Amino acid sequence: MLVDQTNIDKIYSNFKKCIGINILDFKYVKETERFHTIYHIREDSENICYTDIMEWHLIELPKLPKTEDGTVLYDWIRFLKAEKKEEFDMAASSNEYIREAVDTLEVISQDEQKRLEYNARQKALWDYNTLMAENYIKGKAEGKAEGEAMGIAKGRAEGEARGIAKLLARMAADGVPEEIIRKYMQS
Repeated sequence: MLVDQTNIDKIYSNFKKCIGINILDFKYVKETERFHTIYHIREDSENICYTDIMEWHLIELPKLPKTEDGTVLYDWIRFLKAEKKEEFDMAASSNEYIREAVDTLEVISQDEQKRLEYNARQKALWDYNTLMAENYIKGKAEGKAEGEAMGIAKGRAEGEARGIAKLLARMAADGVPEEIIRKYMQS
């Protein structure tokens, strides 16, 4: 994720946070019974944070407590651990996004044709969203260029008009006859 961002203006401050999520079906961290632990890069002696750009989350499924803790994370982990339809439905009853995930899982778990249709629909949505985003960026750039060109043309015309007005005023001040000034104004 971070390597993919190296072309963004080549400035470290432009990096977006990179979060790794590891969902383990075994106990890994022996020092705690918490099912969700978060890690950062820190200096060993003084515990100084090196960067907040990188963060790792470890979720250990076997450590999920039997009683709910009221968090959305708990609901999602319960969904991930589910094996029976009733468990999926119970997880989905508490959260509309989990309901959507369960519905999607049911669709893609059906026959091969349904999976192909689902994948084609997803690809069509991605293609459409990409096309819209690219067209927006292109349209914005074209609008900016057109606006700049119009501004330059208008500025040039106003500048020329002021210059001519000043020239004609000087000619009149210097005593150039009116008919000669009119002749210059017509050409």
